[in-house]
Order: sequence, then structure tokens, then C-alpha cells
Amino acid sequence: MTLLADVEEIGIAEASIGRDSPPPHLHRRHVESFYVLEGWITFTAGDRQLQAPAGSWVQVPPGVPHTFSSSRGRSARFLDVHTPGCGFGTFLRGLRDPHDDGELAKVRAAFDQVPA
Repeated sequence: MTLLADVEEIGIAEASIGRDSPPPHLHRRHVESFYVLEGWITFTAGDRQLQAPAGSWVQVPPGVPHTFSSSRGRSARFLDVHTPGCGFGTFLRGLRDPHDDGELAKVRAAFDQVPA
């Protein structure tokens, strides 16, 4: 991930996804939005699943469990937008360093990311 903006009102990163998916999670205090730049991404939010090609905008409201993965067997590139930012930049920097499960849980909790 490349952090593009990190202020109180908004956090934005450009990211790519291959085989690995983030664990299902939710955010209690902010909206997470995605703009697919290249490829296809499969989004699962609550009980809905969506295949999103390049050019798609997907928005996940607070409190909705979600995850995503690349689809069609290829990697995908996207913008990941958090409004408000809720410390998104600090979260991304925290993920770069090696952590045990307990430390990783603290990094996620500080960012408003809760396992679903």
C-alpha cells in the first residue's frame, strides 16, 4: 500500500491485492470506500457479495462486516478511502513492522478495525 493522504477528515491509500485477503472486519466510526483502478475485486459486505470491475466505487458503512479479494485469478489495484481517517496512516505504518497476534490486534483496535 502507498499512503496518499492522512488527515483527520480522510485517509487514502493506493493498494493492490493478489491472493491474500484481509480478514473479515468492521469499522464502528467510519466509512470505508474503494475505487477499483485495475482488475476485478470481489467484495463481501454483510450478507451481500459484489463483483466490481475497474471503474467501480464500493462504499461500506460503519458497522458492516466486510472483506474483499481479487477475482478472476488476477491481481487488482484500487484506492482505499477512509472517512474520517481515524488514524489510517498510523495503522498502515503499524502493519509494516512484524507483530505477534496481540500487537497486531492493538494496531487494528487503535484504527477502529474490529474482527467480524
